[in-house]
Amino acid sequence: MTVPKSSPYYSTLSFALLKLKEAGVIRRGLTNHLIADPNCKPVSIPTESLKMNKMAGLFAWILGAFGVTSIVLVFEIVFEKCHQRQSNDSDYQPLLFLLSEFLRLLEQKDPNLKYVKLKHMFETVEALEKVRKDNS
Repeated sequence: MTVPKSSPYYSTLSFALLKLKEAGVIRRGLTNHLIADPNCKPVSIPTESLKMNKMAGLFAWILGAFGVTSIVLVFEIVFEKCHQRQSNDSDYQPLLFLLSEFLRLLEQKDPNLKYVKLKHMFETVEALEKVRKDNS
């Protein structure tokens, strides 16, 4: 066991380990647990090797799970693409309409009519922006 020399437990642990070493506790522990006894005979435990027929169920489950997750992934990607396309189209449709109205408005000759239509257009844009913020 090691601790930093600045640790308050350093001297206590060093002293305890030295006492255990002098008493032979550490040597007995190593001898009993880590060094093989020459009189001990190895015990053979009968084991069966892992064959394909015993692992087929596991492989079937893994392949089935992979197939299901792949199908779910494809559905998620398709759904996300369709949802993005629908939301993008619906977000830009009012703006495209207002832009076309603005271009038509620029072609008008009467300045009073331009002012009234332009004022109405800005009010419409403000209302659409408010609705979009409320929905977000």
